[in-house]
Amino acid sequence: MGLATSGSARTLVTSVSVAVLLAAIALPQPAMGEECVPGEDGCVPTQEQCATGQHDGVWLGDPAFPAAVCHSGSDTYLGGDPTIPCGTIRVGGTTVVDTVRGDANACGVTVDATRSWGYIEMSDGARLRYTAVVPEVDGPVPVALQISPYEHGQAPMELPLANALLAAGYAVIGVNMRGTGCSSGVFTDFRPTSDHYEVVEWAAAQAWSSGDVGMFGLSALGITQLAAAATQPPSLRAIVPNEPLIDMYREHVYPGGILNWGYGIAWPVVIRPAEAAEPMPNALAEGDTACAEHQADHPPDADLAMASDRLSRPYEDGWYDERSMHRHLADIDVPVLGCIAWQDDQISPQVEWFDQLDPERTWAIFTNGYHGACDFNPDLINLSVDFFEAFVRGDPNVDFSGVPPLQLLHEVSNWNSPQPAWVGEHPWPPETTTLELLFGDGALGNEIAEAGSTAWAHPTAAQSMEATTLVEQHALWTAPPVPGTFVAFTTPALAQDIEIFGPGSVDLWLSSTAADTDLQVTLVEVRPDGQEMYLQRGWLRASHRALDESRSTATRPIHTHREEDVADLPAEPTLLRVPLTAIGHVFRAGSSIRILVDAPTGRTGFRQFAFDPTPAVNTIHFGPDHPSRLVLSMIPTGQAPEDVPFPVCGVPLHTPCRTNPFSSVPEGSLVVAAGQEAAPASPDDAGVLAGEGTPATGASLPILPLLFALGLAGILHGRGSHARHRPRGTVTGGAQRPG
Repeated sequence: MGLATSGSARTLVTSVSVAVLLAAIALPQPAMGEECVPGEDGCVPTQEQCATGQHDGVWLGDPAFPAAVCHSGSDTYLGGDPTIPCGTIRVGGTTVVDTVRGDANACGVTVDATRSWGYIEMSDGARLRYTAVVPEVDGPVPVALQISPYEHGQAPMELPLANALLAAGYAVIGVNMRGTGCSSGVFTDFRPTSDHYEVVEWAAAQAWSSGDVGMFGLSALGITQLAAAATQPPSLRAIVPNEPLIDMYREHVYPGGILNWGYGIAWPVVIRPAEAAEPMPNALAEGDTACAEHQADHPPDADLAMASDRLSRPYEDGWYDERSMHRHLADIDVPVLGCIAWQDDQISPQVEWFDQLDPERTWAIFTNGYHGACDFNPDLINLSVDFFEAFVRGDPNVDFSGVPPLQLLHEVSNWNSPQPAWVGEHPWPPETTTLELLFGDGALGNEIAEAGSTAWAHPTAAQSMEATTLVEQHALWTAPPVPGTFVAFTTPALAQDIEIFGPGSVDLWLSSTAADTDLQVTLVEVRPDGQEMYLQRGWLRASHRALDESRSTATRPIHTHREEDVADLPAEPTLLRVPLTAIGHVFRAGSSIRILVDAPTGRTGFRQFAFDPTPAVNTIHFGPDHPSRLVLSMIPTGQAPEDVPFPVCGVPLHTPCRTNPFSSVPEGSLVVAAGQEAAPASPDDAGVLAGEGTPATGASLPILPLLFALGLAGILHGRGSHARHRPRGTVTGGAQRPG
């Protein structure tokens, strides 16, 4: 039963959550955040210093690692490889950007622009703060628009794509959503509203505007693009939403039905308030007296009330669904270029949302990496500029028809200028077959094993796959796992490359000494060099195992998460289908596929779960009567190019390695036979390498020592019939231009 939402109960919930979060912030932090003296020790950021982890006089991490961003003033973005000069952007005669990323044609070019700010009055009287940076050219220009709950109403040039679009001749506008930044009103959620429609049409109607508007941005700015497009403003021509949140309950607040204390609650309690205060000093400096008035009118407890709403609603009763973008995707009627990062620190990526868009005008890109990886890849920035040229400006010389509907960026490396080892090109949806691997005694394979079982103690201290907003260190993952805190299921060495794409299902026949328990599954590749490489995770609270049969498939279990469907575990083995978050990856021949099962007591990115602390012995059963298994979608023609070797461990983004905790993998080799559609509960099978578990202590729940880093995460806010491979470091662009 959910927590009461009465005033007293809500106050209690909010007070407790705030106390926990403040206590977490007060915990000792790593070296990042230590202030330096401007002008000393290289404290004033230069292009070179941006690459060594410095930001406005505050160290953001170990100088041996590159920082994700480096600002010097509200509208300056020194992105990409800051050691490579490219071009110059001058606003009001002052140079603000010395490195322009994006269209290579902008390199060596000086772009002059004019900055202006003001307020857009909505039909109900609300006033939304905007800043426009308009190139100084003859005639009207198309518009590149961002609608944001962050600082973009004052700082629209934060992302490298903003610089590239300005250099390409677009007016770049940032608008703060109602109730955020300097805008008046009350912020509630991201649902489509008349504000989105009116802002787009206002931008189209400006004297310097051609009337053609496109939108871009990541994360929250990706959500606002989908919301705006769903209102169908006539002047909106195309959108480029990167890493948007689609399903609020399943991706963000309660993955698998388990409360995400991390970003799910920290966003309204920590990130939103910090971002709300950020515009004030700059507003005062530029003479914006309305900003202070509007911020004074923002309800002081609005963000805490948002967190309280989430804490008090542990079930999907329609409240989350109403606030999720998946229900509005079918209303979008403009071209879409979207990008998703598989190992996103903040949300669980979905691929299915592309299915609801017009396949003739939709292009999807997927990459390994962090939340923001799509926005710092120079090839994707170029592609986005071409997309704007084709569909926003409508340049007849830019033909986007040759761009593959689906591009899979494999083994992407290089933190602040991501580059793939190779790119797979596919139709949408890609041609896939079902890969079913059955659990046996210590193994995954094609054959049904003899009846057996394996058990571990819950909760135990799980390995953390920590967030790395600033550096690719992953110290918590690379530490050896504690024996007995997990069970593992492993294939023999693969006889051939296997490419998987999309979500998966880990179907476990489970019994437990507790009425309820929480499960975490982790997919890894065990390499021939003895290293185990992290790929993806998924979660499920056992009492939330009821499926929405009308929506679920063999590779995508969708649970109802309704209160009336919640049920305790019976004494006998019960089928639980744990959703494995979507992933695209090529397992190399000679490697093994492994599934780890434990409790979600550690961290995964910025996710920190309020796991069920009830001590239990959990048992996974396998064999003819209890066919536990792993079900994935496989691209049958998928393989790594012959000239691309195994990546060096730790180099591909967000797929860190550690030493294989077992001395070997099962003997023999696995030849994969795929093609049949797996039934949700047919007689298949299962298997594990197990140890005896030790109950976790309170120290296993560091609820949010990462909240300092969470604040830094806000910096990043913002039809062929077969597959083809292209060489390392290239993404197919759409600009077919005359010579």
